[in-house]
Amino acid sequence: MEREVAPTVSPGANAAPENPRDESSSGWRFMKQFAVRLLIVYFISSMFRGWKQTSRDDVPKDHKMYGNLFEPGMKMDIHMYLSENEYFANFGDQYAFFLKLENLSYGDWNAGPHGEGSLFYSKEIRCPSNVQKNGSLFMHVFVTKSGLSPNPLNETFSKKWTIHKWHRLNRYRKRVYQKTKNLLTGDSEVSEQERQLAELNEQVILNYWHPNITVNMVYDQSVFTPGQLPPLFNDAIRFHSSGKYYPIVYFNDYWNLMADYQPINETVETLKLAVTFAPLSLFKWQLYVSQTQGNRWFDIFGL
Repeated sequence: MEREVAPTVSPGANAAPENPRDESSSGWRFMKQFAVRLLIVYFISSMFRGWKQTSRDDVPKDHKMYGNLFEPGMKMDIHMYLSENEYFANFGDQYAFFLKLENLSYGDWNAGPHGEGSLFYSKEIRCPSNVQKNGSLFMHVFVTKSGLSPNPLNETFSKKWTIHKWHRLNRYRKRVYQKTKNLLTGDSEVSEQERQLAELNEQVILNYWHPNITVNMVYDQSVFTPGQLPPLFNDAIRFHSSGKYYPIVYFNDYWNLMADYQPINETVETLKLAVTFAPLSLFKWQLYVSQTQGNRWFDIFGL
């Protein structure tokens, strides 16, 4: 069982510290962490510095400008599937199908039952045996022009009018086993297996599940020039040979708290999955992406 270990308190805990080096050491460690955080924030902000949201009138004539392929009011369908693989082709599998939203209007900020542009859907899904054994489960989202199929084998399929994005829904976390004791009784509260793993200093990769995911679509009509975008845009914006770019589809789990993640094991037969489809402005998307990237770097540096 994973738990925090309370520090031991000596009888003279209230007295002045005997070793002033400890205080100076912790102060230096804090300053170093603070400096690294400042550098990371500066690096992220510099990615967007010098770039601004542009209109067609702002682009020099000698630069090729790409407009949004999806014009305001264009009708579209959202197809969602679940798969254990990053590559998806099982369009006929009833267990793979999750949700289809039809005849939505691109750029409509007032859709949904509450008039705020958001649509919500929730259901329980079966937990595949491979996922029970630390396998992965991906969500595949296809955005098509209304009435078209995302299946390449279907006669109504159009490569030009299909956006495909995927995201791993489960999350892997390391668990470090420690020999802990109750501070009052002195007895160990971990199992024999956990104690043996602690003796070996073992780290185990565990599979976790969060029941919520938000699929954002950026509603924006800015123009972009390939090769002149901030680095974080390069992976998000895909250009088409027609001189257009595809709108951004973003899987947003920023607000998912780690405390709400549930472990997946062989006893878990079903999983709850609640999906929110919501529009997002380009500015807010930039904030989410930069903050998420910053959090990843904080993890890398152990901050």
